[in-house]
Amino acid sequence: MSSLRHLFVLTAALSTTAHATGTITVINQCSNALTLDAGSAFTLAAGATAAPITYGADALEVRVYTDAAKPLILEATAAGGMVYYDVASIGGNDVGSYTVASSNGDCVPITCPAQSTSCTTPYQTTGDSTSHSCADGASLTWTLCG
Repeated sequence: MSSLRHLFVLTAALSTTAHATGTITVINQCSNALTLDAGSAFTLAAGATAAPITYGADALEVRVYTDAAKPLILEATAAGGMVYYDVASIGGNDVGSYTVASSNGDCVPITCPAQSTSCTTPYQTTGDSTSHSCADGASLTWTLCG
């Protein structure tokens, strides 16, 4: 009986230390192809949707661009039962409008119209603080030019 109790304690300990994950799906509604880079770069055709990209305790950066010097970067990580996410456009935005939303609606959406100078949700200069958080395991959808 004591070995069964040890197995239960070990299983409970492993389940409380496991890191939840979520996904990011990128949808290209732009009229042109974009480069998508989440560790390895590939072309995302106009009108295409990329396969979901998994994030977890290690921070994930997903970059999209037509000019590598001006990427839009969606960053996400899961920690402490929460998902932290933001968009950075420090080099500028040559992609166009975008929206980041969660599948369950629990996460604060990030929306920015094309070429907007009044968009307050992305990092636009080093040191900005515009991170958002929501429940761990969120599936985020990043719609470009939508």
